[in-house]
Amino acid sequence: MPDNIDPQRSAALVELVRPKRLPRILDVGANPLANPLDRPPYETLAEQGLCEVWGFEPQEDAYEALLRTKRDNEHYLPHAVGLGGPATLHVYRNGAFSSMLPIHTPSIDFLDRWRDETTLVKTIDMQTHRIDDLPGMVDIDLLKIDCQGSEVEAMRGAEKRLAGAVAIIPEVRFLQLYENEPNLCGLDSYLRSQGFMLHKFLFIKSTLINHSRFGKLPKAMTVNQAVDGDAVYIRNPVSPQMTTEQVKNLAIFADAVFASFELVIRCLDILAARGVVTDADIQCYVDRLVG
Repeated sequence: MPDNIDPQRSAALVELVRPKRLPRILDVGANPLANPLDRPPYETLAEQGLCEVWGFEPQEDAYEALLRTKRDNEHYLPHAVGLGGPATLHVYRNGAFSSMLPIHTPSIDFLDRWRDETTLVKTIDMQTHRIDDLPGMVDIDLLKIDCQGSEVEAMRGAEKRLAGAVAIIPEVRFLQLYENEPNLCGLDSYLRSQGFMLHKFLFIKSTLINHSRFGKLPKAMTVNQAVDGDAVYIRNPVSPQMTTEQVKNLAIFADAVFASFELVIRCLDILAARGVVTDADIQCYVDRLVG
């Protein structure tokens, strides 16, 4: 979660724009055990009850952990999502690497790391589910997705529910870790075809490359291989197709989820032009932001 998120400011913004319903967030791959110290980027909204969260996590221990800590505004299902049909979950020694895809060993060889963590423990045959086909599933405003290389398939199975979404936060891969994963190029191409544009990166993780002089270089000269990270894709708020409710949701997410404050102000400018807020309201937000 970005460091400059302010719960009081976010709550005041929600009160200002007054969405007709709580924004809905879908978290695919909601595993809280993969990185226990990490909080999801939407945590500020969730803990204040200012959004609804729908999450999917097929690993049994991770799913049970979610159920133990869930709030009233959070809903979790133990489904593996995708295009529907049979699939095989590859469970690795470090559960953060578990995926529907096998590990791409040439990358492990290139880095000469994560060999133990990516040791295959077992495989589990299971059915994947299209989110669009699940009874009781709601339309989604923001998608957070991290399913270790299967992101595009999961989104293809949810295109109806994501038709009105204004932001997507996918894990993007720069160095191939799994066989047949689309990596950044394939994921970016798909999201652009769905009307989204790349807005920013929340973070990029890099690692060391193995070489004959390993440990002999100053640390500042190493850790250069980009592996993966979280990106933010948004719908263009100046598009005439963006409804007022969509612009409100994008403003809320830009403030409380991915800390893009000039985007918040641009959304408020659009809402002011539509008579939803005033220039004084915008200045009040800016004063909270910089005061």
